[in-house]
Amino acid sequence: MVFSLKERLIFHIPRDLKRYRPVWFHCASVGEFNTARVIIEDLKREGMKVIVTYFSQRAKPFMEKRVSGIVDWVGVLPADLPFIISRFNRLVDPRLLVVVEREFWPFLLSKTKAPKILINAYAKGSFMERKLISRFDHVIARTERDGRILREEGAKRVSVCGNLKLVFTTAEKLSDISLKGNIFVCGSTHEGEEEVLLKIFSILKRSFDDLRLVIAPRHISRAGEVLRLVEGYGFKASLRSEEKDDWDVLVVDTMGELPIFYKRAKVAFVGGTFVPIGGHNIAEPCRYDVPVIYGPYVNKIEDVASILEAEGLGYRVSSIDETVRIVSEILKGNIEFKKGLMKELSECIKSCYKKIIWDYL
Repeated sequence: MVFSLKERLIFHIPRDLKRYRPVWFHCASVGEFNTARVIIEDLKREGMKVIVTYFSQRAKPFMEKRVSGIVDWVGVLPADLPFIISRFNRLVDPRLLVVVEREFWPFLLSKTKAPKILINAYAKGSFMERKLISRFDHVIARTERDGRILREEGAKRVSVCGNLKLVFTTAEKLSDISLKGNIFVCGSTHEGEEEVLLKIFSILKRSFDDLRLVIAPRHISRAGEVLRLVEGYGFKASLRSEEKDDWDVLVVDTMGELPIFYKRAKVAFVGGTFVPIGGHNIAEPCRYDVPVIYGPYVNKIEDVASILEAEGLGYRVSSIDETVRIVSEILKGNIEFKKGLMKELSECIKSCYKKIIWDYL
């Protein structure tokens, strides 16, 4: 899927939107939208108009079907050319531009006259980061280390509020799904991880006959490939879209449903951690008081991992044997973990973000 030139050059903005001066959020993809969603929903509850732009081609179906019902307008980011960005700003007249995490577009930042805030920021020291960080009126960083580096790179004003990935929307109503047995959910997996997880599942199945595995590939385009891999291990396999009940392993080939499965899980694994990706949102299962397992590659989310490990919610593993041992102990009920912790952390971080953003409105 590729964006057409027309999509990035011509914008079908509702004519009356400009008079409301909406808050503009720009997200790279679905993950960044989900990170910012709690802030967006708060703004909507306060009566603000909100628009969202995104850049990932893979995000298009999700944004058009799911996000369009939450905000007042959603569309692909206009081409980063001075006259295009200026025209978009004239059509929208945003009161505030909120950029999520690491979207550094030169003309987006130079031609947008409204105040600009970078949220959930983390420092990588990239060329574009160093050149453009000063364009933001306010940067809200994840950690003190990130804040210090971003100040040194020229950020005008920096606040440290914590990782917004630890904050979850309370407005979300999950669909219900009936899942029998003990459910081991493995979310956001990458190539090379599913085979390891199937080996782990094979060993666990010997001791826990009612154990069932749910695998949600990070990119659903890989669902068929993962299904074939599962079938090669001799397990009864099904795709989520087939809506069958008779399976040992379910491969999720639908967008936006992973939280439903996390909520039903006894234990979870989050991908991008058994392979050198750097880790995805390991806090997500914990919002439902589900303990989470992850591999050693967590450089992108080290701050979150440290919090979860300190509180007994997260378990970093480095081998198949270690994973089997910890998952077995969780399934047996021999490992106790704190419940309600995520709610406390969420409220603290959310209030910090909310105060800063509301000061610009």
